[in-house]
Amino acid sequence: MVVEILLPADRSRLSARLTAAGRETGHMPSAVRRLADDVRDYFDRPPHRPAVPWDLLDFGGMTPLQRRVLETTAAIPLGQTRSYGQVAESAGIPRAARFVGNTMARNPFPIVVPCHRVVRADGSPGLFGGGTDLKRRMLRLEGLPY
Repeated sequence: MVVEILLPADRSRLSARLTAAGRETGHMPSAVRRLADDVRDYFDRPPHRPAVPWDLLDFGGMTPLQRRVLETTAAIPLGQTRSYGQVAESAGIPRAARFVGNTMARNPFPIVVPCHRVVRADGSPGLFGGGTDLKRRMLRLEGLPY
């Protein structure tokens, strides 16, 4: 199971986590290795959406409502954005934009669950765990004018 995906700003944590995972399991399953390669390649290849079997992701720390928000976010097409309010509406929880924002802040699977595609109602990028500059860079990689 994948419990977290770390962004480039988290390289020291990533290295420590991969080392610990390797010691714990002795190997990395091929599906996890493919996901790790795909996420790493996100910044070096033309825009793409990593192909991830959902059962590979550990949503254990999320409430059912948070998971619904993440699943709604995962459906945002490459090269498009949605506001926090639009995600709330699509997830069936209108007027819960702040809840969506808080869920995005705790998204354990960035890139796979593209929280960088969720922006403020005025179109500005809003906050991002990897920093606003990285969020803008990711949106530009996907052809958006940020």
